[in-house]
Amino acid sequence: RSIDRVSSRVAIHPERIFLVGQGRGGCDAFRIACRHPRAFGGVVSLGGPFPLDEGLFGRLADVRRLPMLLCCRRSTVADAAAHTDRTLRLFHAAGAALAMRIYPGSSDLSKAVLADVNRWIMDEVCGTHAAVPTLSAS
Repeated sequence: RSIDRVSSRVAIHPERIFLVGQGRGGCDAFRIACRHPRAFGGVVSLGGPFPLDEGLFGRLADVRRLPMLLCCRRSTVADAAAHTDRTLRLFHAAGAALAMRIYPGSSDLSKAVLADVNRWIMDEVCGTHAAVPTLSAS
């Protein structure tokens, strides 16, 4: 409803609308985007796992073109290795794209995570791949 309200006042192309959620909101972002893949340019989950066993690939052709990013902490991945394995196998079998970023630390909303999300979204919107800043040993 929020997107509809804004779209009624401002022209926004669906490919410029990205859903981003944290934790359970990230899970919900995956659900919403997979159920309505033509309504969004992409989806990002910050620490929320992909909801398996919910039949979210019912619109497979549209889901395949939907860019998805899963950001998680290293400790979370180790704790949920089986879920991560099932998620990657599902996406591979479906021919769908899932970018995954794993971060050290304890925050899903660190500056590094948010900078990567911004870069990923801009790459998707602009169709370019921005240079990733490198750390120099000085």
